[in-house]
Amino acid sequence: CPMTKLVLSLLFLVSLTSAVSAEGPADADFDGDGVVGFPDFLLFAPAIGSREGEPEYEARFDLNAEAVVDFTDFLMFTTYFGQTVYDPLLTVITPADSQHELVLVPEGAFMMGSDDGEIDEQPVHTVTLSAYYVDKFEVTNAQYAALLNTIGSNVDSEGNDLLNLRNNNAQIEQTDSTFVLKSSDFANRPVIEVTWYGAAEYCEWMGGRLPTEAEWEKAARGTDARAYPWGDTLPTSDLANHNDEAGHTTDVGRYPEGASPYGALDMAGNVWEWVLDWNDIRYYADSPERDPQGPESGTFRVFRGG
Repeated sequence: CPMTKLVLSLLFLVSLTSAVSAEGPADADFDGDGVVGFPDFLLFAPAIGSREGEPEYEARFDLNAEAVVDFTDFLMFTTYFGQTVYDPLLTVITPADSQHELVLVPEGAFMMGSDDGEIDEQPVHTVTLSAYYVDKFEVTNAQYAALLNTIGSNVDSEGNDLLNLRNNNAQIEQTDSTFVLKSSDFANRPVIEVTWYGAAEYCEWMGGRLPTEAEWEKAARGTDARAYPWGDTLPTSDLANHNDEAGHTTDVGRYPEGASPYGALDMAGNVWEWVLDWNDIRYYADSPERDPQGPESGTFRVFRGG
């Protein structure tokens, strides 16, 4: 497909060794039900104003560990209110203080490629990957605009465009020095017209990187060589945004029934997604059996998903 015809988005990947914040919503999940909600506030409220050594004082309510439960702790609590609690490895705090939910793809082998596919999907071969986390959802326009507004530019340090703002399909626009959504309806739709450099820049900003093509494919199809994230049945309107049925991109995560075996959403349909690899149709036949990183060079980068 000509690159000019594509609508592009991205997932980002964080390896097990990535640095993450030690603080998060888990600190404020006082009742341990997995969500920071009103029941937690009912537990928290009686301790406000208490000091170390007093009957009402509990260290777990002293979120900033200053030996007093005061307004500062309350402000920290409100930051986490309404958030789902994840394993600390899964909680990545971005410079924009937004969060990404990640899913774990465990270490192990899978069958990569398809005998029924195009020549660049053959031959089918076994690949073993180390464990990694990948975004559950596609990156949204709102999240990507936060990157652009944080760095204050639409180009990276080498002068490459991050977003093709000249394309009318782009759902973000630049007004003076600010990047804004063309419509509030676009906030939770996947960001489109992203260049490969823009995808890589976002992932680096998040403390991660783009997935390799092998990592993307395993996250999408699991280990049973299925044709689609949900199995071998053809796509339907309940499983994916496909065949232009919706007429536009749809909010990320709208098709939970189409989740991959690991819980990643929109791995098929909605928009294409960039991966790390250069494209080389000969690479499949000669690629390493463990953690392949793709060809060292090429003329264009790979995108997956459709």
